[in-house]
Amino acid sequence: MTIHDKIAVAVKRFIGITLSTQQVQALVLEQYPDTNPTSIIPSDHSGPNPRSGRSYCNCSGKSSQIFARDEAGYKVRDSTGTVLRRESCSVVSAPKQRARLDAHPPIVIDNAFLSEWGPKYERTENDEDDYQRLVAVVAKEMASMGTISKKTFLEIWKWKGAMRVIRHVKIEDYGSLYARAFRRAASEPLERKLAVLLESGVKLPGVEAATGSTIIHFIHPEMMPIIDVRTIGVLFKAGLISTDRKDLSHYEEFRRAIEQIRRKCPGWSLRQIDRALFAYHKQFLEKSQ
Repeated sequence: MTIHDKIAVAVKRFIGITLSTQQVQALVLEQYPDTNPTSIIPSDHSGPNPRSGRSYCNCSGKSSQIFARDEAGYKVRDSTGTVLRRESCSVVSAPKQRARLDAHPPIVIDNAFLSEWGPKYERTENDEDDYQRLVAVVAKEMASMGTISKKTFLEIWKWKGAMRVIRHVKIEDYGSLYARAFRRAASEPLERKLAVLLESGVKLPGVEAATGSTIIHFIHPEMMPIIDVRTIGVLFKAGLISTDRKDLSHYEEFRRAIEQIRRKCPGWSLRQIDRALFAYHKQFLEKSQ
């Protein structure tokens, strides 16, 4: 199935409704989760492309076009090409479809989202003081030792809420294994920092992507985000990443998605973005699923 057909099927319930790019992406990914989010671009004005299947905006006036460009986004046309003629469907009125879309709105992560959900983090979590203290402690230790102490490592582990799996960490080998690995990671380029802790042949016992990225985050709090089941869950639903798996092989895609949010919403720190994503997942997404 071409990307054109996927989009046509995903939006056919919203005839007459104007959607944003993020909403179109979320609708397609909800129905076709294996779709590459970067291929879902409603603003493609190039017309039908036999190779890519892209045929979204009706600038050319062709019947196969899915959207009419609207000032606020992309209005779903009342005729979306052969894919709708092949599949029978009942067309619900636009007001009902708008109500349905409003009940389960696709996620748009922008300044408004961060402003709304960031403060709500405090409703369920009470770890900000410890977070800020650990950031300062790690900065001091990195400046003096080039790595972090065992005491600080355990405090970060506890802050992450991972003490239930601490038994898998060879804490007796902290100096020879973990402290050295953290020192190496600090000097690696961004795309290699987590790999130094997790890739085959050097993997630290007991350290996985979530805990490893947490350690790296405290070493680089403005560059390396924490990959977590909640944050990736929101990014996946928003169509910003291709999978909700939290492992080393998908960390770089996750990191780049967070960086994309930072470029789109300048002035927000990684911590503030993390808090908003965490709060949205825990207080809304979990309850709506």
